[in-house]
Amino acid sequence: MMGLTKRQRACLDAVRAIYARTGTMPSCEDLRVELGLASRSAVSRLLDRLEHRGAIKRIHGCARAIALKRNRCPKCGHEMKGPR
Repeated sequence: MMGLTKRQRACLDAVRAIYARTGTMPSCEDLRVELGLASRSAVSRLLDRLEHRGAIKRIHGCARAIALKRNRCPKCGHEMKGPR
């Protein structure tokens, strides 16, 4: 996974927090409110960028279809701790 911008990291953290709190993946509206953004399209663009960078996987056309990917070391395959 490539490095994330501050806003992308905040979005990823919000996805994790909402999932931990509710047990379901957040909608764009949930993320919009959590991040304090003006529109759902801004959230959608953030999610697109997170998917492009390899932080999440989405199934387009399905509501709340976000899967978090784990950070793995490219050399040994072990899970890495902390933000990268």
